[in-house]
Parts: sequence; structure tokens; C-alpha cells
Amino acid sequence: MAVGMREGWTGSSVVVDGHLFVISEYERMKVKIYDVETDSWDIVESSPMPEQIRKPFSVNSVGNRIFVVGRGLHVAVGHVEKKSYTGSNGKGKKQSFSIQWQGMDVPQEFGGLTPSSTQVLYA
Repeated sequence: MAVGMREGWTGSSVVVDGHLFVISEYERMKVKIYDVETDSWDIVESSPMPEQIRKPFSVNSVGNRIFVVGRGLHVAVGHVEKKSYTGSNGKGKKQSFSIQWQGMDVPQEFGGLTPSSTQVLYA
């Protein structure tokens, strides 16, 4: 494992569109993305994570969505958007990502529960 990858891996991870994202357990649950070329992590531009999402949490993804299940089984769905732009030197296409978070209501009876894993099922 590359040094930068190891040092910046500070939370639960998920892969979206071939890119490694981490929901940091520090830094107020900011989302970071790993840049293989620079062996570094960049903060992903995003709307705030819904307030009801609390640690401990579990993470999974399907397509371009990230699902975070926190204490009380509160769920946040992050819609990942990829943007392409030309690099600062005018050469090569670069990519950036943004996430728009949406909270989901859950029954109050789940208030005392804590997630141990996250799975997304299709019906």
C-alpha cells in the first residue's frame, strides 16, 4: 500500500466509478477521494452530511450513490457527480467529484440500534 494512501485512510471506504472514497471518522465526516497519481487524498466538495448521521456508521455504494448508515439506523444517501476539466497546464483531462447528501426518515423504534454492516438489496 502506498504511504499516502495508508496515512490518509481515516474512516470507512467505498469505491464509486473505480475511485476510492473515504468517509472520514475525523474532520466532521468529510468525504475524501484518493488520487493515485499524487498518492494523496483530496476533500470532495459536498453538501453537509445530514445531522442525524452519527458514529459508528457503515458505508456501501451502488452505482453513483454512497449509502451511510449511522447510529439509530439513520441513512444518508450521497449522489456522486463526476466533473471533467482540462488540467492547469492545458494538457490532459482531470476529474473532480461532488456529493449531494439526502437524509432518509427511519422509524423511532430503531433509535437504539447500531449498524454493523451495510448491504443494498434490490427488490
